Amino acid sequence: MHFSTIVSVDIPQIENEELSVDEQIRNTIDDFKKKIQNGDDNIMLQLILGEAISNSTAFSREVNSEVGSKLERYFDNTDDPKYIEFEDLTDELTSQYKKDTVQCVKFPNGLLHTVYDHEFYRKYCVKDGKVYKKSYGPYRQKKRTKKSKRIKVLADYPFNKMYKSFDEFVEKYHGYSFYEEENAYGYYFNPDGKFDWYQIGGRWPEMFLVKEECTDYSEGTRSWCNDDHKSEAPEGYKWVCAARIRDIEWKVMYDWKLSKYTDEYNNLKEWFELGQVPEDKNYYAISDKGISSYCTMVYRPGQSLEEFLKERDFVIDMKYPLYIYSFLDDEEGWVDCEYVSYDETNKFKIAKNGSWDKAVEKYISSLDDEKVLVGVDIHN
Repeated sequence: MHFSTIVSVDIPQIENEELSVDEQIRNTIDDFKKKIQNGDDNIMLQLILGEAISNSTAFSREVNSEVGSKLERYFDNTDDPKYIEFEDLTDELTSQYKKDTVQCVKFPNGLLHTVYDHEFYRKYCVKDGKVYKKSYGPYRQKKRTKKSKRIKVLADYPFNKMYKSFDEFVEKYHGYSFYEEENAYGYYFNPDGKFDWYQIGGRWPEMFLVKEECTDYSEGTRSWCNDDHKSEAPEGYKWVCAARIRDIEWKVMYDWKLSKYTDEYNNLKEWFELGQVPEDKNYYAISDKGISSYCTMVYRPGQSLEEFLKERDFVIDMKYPLYIYSFLDDEEGWVDCEYVSYDETNKFKIAKNGSWDKAVEKYISSLDDEKVLVGVDIHN
């Protein structure tokens, strides 16, 4: 699943010598865009173009580097020894090998396989103690074919009979490796892991509003699901996914979003009262219960504007109108919205009844104005 988070990083003022690199990348971007316009379009070209755009300025390159360094601690697959621990499974696996059993099958040629082995599972399955061909005929149904009837099911077959040695059992059945430095079977993992990959921007590339003349910003990389969509911005402003706190127009963001939600509410209310929606809004459906969109109710009869805003997590008078799942605090580490709250000492603590907008406000307010806030799309 995808979740939005923000990370704060320190980016120094950019030196002039980087400007020549910026120009080279912009020329490359122009070349890619011309190729796409001329019909030479493919997934790889789009990926390279997106990567070039995300590195088109010295500022955005610094953002990419600093965010990567800061998130490494929370990367599930990091190999940094500072962040990983070894899970020793030797005793558990030894006990399983000596005592436990597995469902096996015996082929006519005498070969034994577990029901989870690719050699068996790719074609066959076991049901009620019998072997069936998994996908037979034009309707791809299970069937007791002549070949499947010749395969014998061996229920509760001991692991220590199926595999000649403990090492073979661990490596073939479980896929674990032996680590000489640990003198054990198991695996390395990151106990603080939060994600398996991320994108700066991604599904939420329009996190912050800045003035058009702002130069310290990053557009990040757009996800495939929104690579051709750009949201409208107030005149003289633009949406970005990374900027210095001092450059982010929080009040303009708040007023803009409140205005958009209010317009949406008024439109839905009017359409419901009229009993129809405009022809170009066919993704809405009206019933006596209200108006729905893609199976989600978006307006209910008699619903107030305040109730409408609350359903969209828009808090009246919120200082920082952000909609994020988590943030990365330098002192407290990774903070998730499901559990965060704070106490009188202004320290974050774990609790299930926290006020999320206040926690985000307290976090951002504690940062220096020169800090750069970065919107990140995390996947786990």
